[in-house]
Amino acid sequence: MLVYYTITFFQYILPLIIISLICVIIPFLSSFPIAHNKVNTRIILLPLVSCISGIYIQHQLSFSMLFLSVVFCIIVLLILSALYLSKPIGLISSLFCLFFITGALLLSLQKAKQLYLMQQFEGKEFSLEGIITGKERQAVMHKKNRFRTKLLVQGTQSIPITCACYLFAPTSLTVGDRVILENIRLPKPTLKTNLRQTPTFADYLLKENITAALFLKNKQIVLKERPYFSLKRSIHTIKTNTYNRLKKKLYSLTDGYFSSLFLGKKNNEEIRKSRNIFAFWGISHFLARSGLHIALFVMLWYTLLGFFPLPFFFKQTILLLLCTLYYLFSWSSLSFLRALTMFFLFQAGVLLKRQLSFIYLLSLLCLTTILFNPSQIFFLDFQLSYALTFGFSILLQKKTG
Repeated sequence: MLVYYTITFFQYILPLIIISLICVIIPFLSSFPIAHNKVNTRIILLPLVSCISGIYIQHQLSFSMLFLSVVFCIIVLLILSALYLSKPIGLISSLFCLFFITGALLLSLQKAKQLYLMQQFEGKEFSLEGIITGKERQAVMHKKNRFRTKLLVQGTQSIPITCACYLFAPTSLTVGDRVILENIRLPKPTLKTNLRQTPTFADYLLKENITAALFLKNKQIVLKERPYFSLKRSIHTIKTNTYNRLKKKLYSLTDGYFSSLFLGKKNNEEIRKSRNIFAFWGISHFLARSGLHIALFVMLWYTLLGFFPLPFFFKQTILLLLCTLYYLFSWSSLSFLRALTMFFLFQAGVLLKRQLSFIYLLSLLCLTTILFNPSQIFFLDFQLSYALTFGFSILLQKKTG
């Protein structure tokens, strides 16, 4: 138990240290404002590239956590020495080495935590009490008109556990219910990963911070308590009921495109049929909700608000509230969260009357994402979302000068 909480502590404290260092070194390395200085954009890209390189090298070579910890301490001593001796070049070099080793160490901590959790319950049959935090109806692949229900259950069995429970029979359980998983057994621990191929299901669980996936019968999940009020349950109910009412009023194909492009709901039978055609032509990304859809959503509401004689501050605040509601009552994805967070940051800059650099914010957001979840970089949604956005923003910056 002490091992688990120690790993968790360092998983959160190291990213905070790195982000704090970046906030300190950027003004230190340049006397120009962040919003107008191109050098600062390059400075924020260097820690990002260093961190990604560290994660990739650790993934390939799998250094021990002890070795990484020793190197980390040595680099910290080098940074302190460079500060004491006032050597900027040595300081910058040491800092980027620190970012590199931090990326490797964070991936090692993430894998060690997952492996520790699975080893604690390996071969044991036990019961787990927890709360349902998510519910999703999924179509079963290669099985026509067959569906399953995915429940995310967060419980505690001396240490916190998150399980993805799959049921093939309908269930009345919903988000917010306190349940007991009876006679469950976690699968044998494995963290096999191969970056040259498609990531494994174990990698997906690692990325989603899920301890194990369980295929259960309905009788193995017993309802213990349903709270009188639950905010998560209310949001889930409104979102699901709204979608079901809209679904009844639309043709099946129209519903498929609407739910995928506007609501971010991917598990639609019609979309699953069309996905192979889109994949054949290499345009599967057209079915995903991205920053373009956020831009269209904001543009639509901004145009509508233009007809009302409201103060500028109120209009920006209303836009923030509308986007927040859009996030709460739809199904999110990495690209959607990236675009939404960027919009929030820019809106904050507008309200605070601060000009912000797009690449700077994008780099900081990307770095924050991989610091708290290093395994994200092995998945296509992260790679395409950030790589394409970086590419377009750099091209646009060069074109506009």
